[in-house]
Amino acid sequence: MAYARKAVAQLTVDLEGDLKILASQAKRISEEYSTSITSLLGAIGIREAQRAINQGARMQQLTFLDLPFVPASLAAGLFSTNILELQKSTIWHFVLTFILLTLISILTLFRSEAASIYRYVRRTSF
Repeated sequence: MAYARKAVAQLTVDLEGDLKILASQAKRISEEYSTSITSLLGAIGIREAQRAINQGARMQQLTFLDLPFVPASLAAGLFSTNILELQKSTIWHFVLTFILLTLISILTLFRSEAASIYRYVRRTSF
């Protein structure tokens, strides 16, 4: 009987040791997975940021492509109305109005770009 108790006690000690080893291995694996998940989430965030930057660049290209059409549409809308003074105008009035509206659009665009560059330089220099 004493031998059986001693054997059971030894098995208990062995099982407790195995349990501690398994617990430490489980903790290590859990930490590795946690680190891997954090790395993957960071990579996903970087990829999404790159997509957003690319989308912003495409939107800027689209804006530049639309630049001549918006003033032309506005000028066409103005000259297509039934106002007597505008019905007496020639094609040169339309062209001049189109050029003037296009220049205003370009200057407004460059002004906003220059303002954002100025804010960036001012923020980073101090």
